[in-house]
Amino acid sequence: LPRSIRYIPVVIHVVATEAYQPISRAQVLQQLDVLNADFAGEGENRHKLLSEFESIASGVTIRFCLANVDPNGQPTEGITYTHTDIPNIALQSGEGGRIAIHYDQLGGKTGWPPDTYLNIWVGEYGDFLGSATFPGMAPYPEEIGVVVDIRHFGAIGDVATSGFYGRGHTLTHELGHFFGLKHTWGQGLDYYCDDSDD
Repeated sequence: LPRSIRYIPVVIHVVATEAYQPISRAQVLQQLDVLNADFAGEGENRHKLLSEFESIASGVTIRFCLANVDPNGQPTEGITYTHTDIPNIALQSGEGGRIAIHYDQLGGKTGWPPDTYLNIWVGEYGDFLGSATFPGMAPYPEEIGVVVDIRHFGAIGDVATSGFYGRGHTLTHELGHFFGLKHTWGQGLDYYCDDSDD
């Protein structure tokens, strides 16, 4: 029997300084195309799969789409834009170690209910490509989701010139962690990941 597809509503929270123009809807949609292809087992890196894994390799029945209804029941495009004056906001923290990008009151954007939406924050993240909360391990429920550095989100626009990391696979990698997958080489920092091999 064919497996049914489960669609996960995503909200992209762009938290940007003036140094980075907010990413476009086209860039968001292109990023979701890359993500969905990767999860379907049809991504551009499929040819790198070792032959011994070919017989067991398969896509998963999860697809990601922009939310079309916000938490108040109003129509939405599934993208929020927040201007911040805080550089590297994904590295900044407030009281109790709360990460600033996740909170309106800290200069970021408070996420939508994580039991209904997958929150993805896009903002400056220093030398890091991204990060994700592992299942059940978020220090605060407001921080459940994924953070991707604004320079490594999608594969069009300014990000397309950023070398290996400008192909949209950073989000795929981080969502693997979000769903509980660990690095095959151990739990190091994602700064060392090369999304050209994901």
